[in-house]
Amino acid sequence: MTFFYPLFVVSMILLIPLAGCPSKSSPRVKTADDERPFVAPRHASSGRLTQVRELMASRRFVQALKALGGYLPRHPADARAWFYKGECLRQMHEKSGALEAFRKAVGLKPEFPEKYVNLAGMLLLDNRLDEAESVLVKSVAQFPKEPGLHFNLGLVYLARKRLPAACASLNTAARLAPGVVSYRIGAGLCAFKMGRLAESVIHFKAAAKANPSNAAAHEGLARIFAARHQSAQAIKEARKAVQLDPANPGRRYFLAGLLLQAKHGEEAAAEYEQVAARIRGKSVIYVRWGQALVLAKKQQQAVGVLSKAVAALSSRTPARVAMDLAEVLAQVGRCSRAIHVAANIKNSAFRSRVRLVESLCRRRIHGH
Repeated sequence: MTFFYPLFVVSMILLIPLAGCPSKSSPRVKTADDERPFVAPRHASSGRLTQVRELMASRRFVQALKALGGYLPRHPADARAWFYKGECLRQMHEKSGALEAFRKAVGLKPEFPEKYVNLAGMLLLDNRLDEAESVLVKSVAQFPKEPGLHFNLGLVYLARKRLPAACASLNTAARLAPGVVSYRIGAGLCAFKMGRLAESVIHFKAAAKANPSNAAAHEGLARIFAARHQSAQAIKEARKAVQLDPANPGRRYFLAGLLLQAKHGEEAAAEYEQVAARIRGKSVIYVRWGQALVLAKKQQQAVGVLSKAVAALSSRTPARVAMDLAEVLAQVGRCSRAIHVAANIKNSAFRSRVRLVESLCRRRIHGH
């Protein structure tokens, strides 16, 4: 079940740990939501830029931007300052300003590869894949030993579902910098997408060993174990991912799905309840929650949750989800609703299941 991930690509690309802001000492432990395809600026030589770096290291981006506002008019050709401005604006989610600043930095100092990494990263986040690919292909040729360039190029290919090319680029990044967790996770993701599970597990295990606090690494392992039908190990790793990143509803949804498949109804229902509290109005969450409650023999609670699922149905609800809803409504004796939901499923692939729901409800109505 991958409801929260429109693309499995997104489920990892935006959740993998990448180099972020500069730090005065060791890097802080990052959560999944902090991480993006960027590299940290190198050390600044100017005293004012050292102050900017310190502000950025403590995530005081507004103050850092203010300091740069006093510095750049007097030093308009300082590429490092433009680079820092781009990083501050990126962290503040101001894409257009960040792109402009990174372009300026590249134009002033084209010999520094990290500027291309961050420029391409911004283009990637802005879904400007053609431009990102163009920048990256040229810069990889110029800086073949810069792993961040290979990594971002791999992300572009991954987003475009060009899996062989993506795996080649991501594996190159992991080979050039084997200790960088994000590169390991990227390579592991691509191998998983290609069905190369043995290769994928090597990368995800290396990532989890390098940073045991990385939730994406543990979720990657959970997905591999699930693909191998190793339910207990999959649940164990998915639990770790949730413990490390408890505010992420996608991780909880994945764990709940594993628990539901393993027939752990009460535990699955508890996880789905947490997901529903964070993301409202999604019929699929209520359907799965209702299924878990039925499995846990909590019929009355299931009826209430399934009523929410019916209310959340729309023309965009996948037929599979609507079919599951009709079946579980029939199970709890809500036959009129079950028949109504089933009658609106137009996908012929579900015709036999629709008939089974109708047959079950007829038997219930006539007391057989």
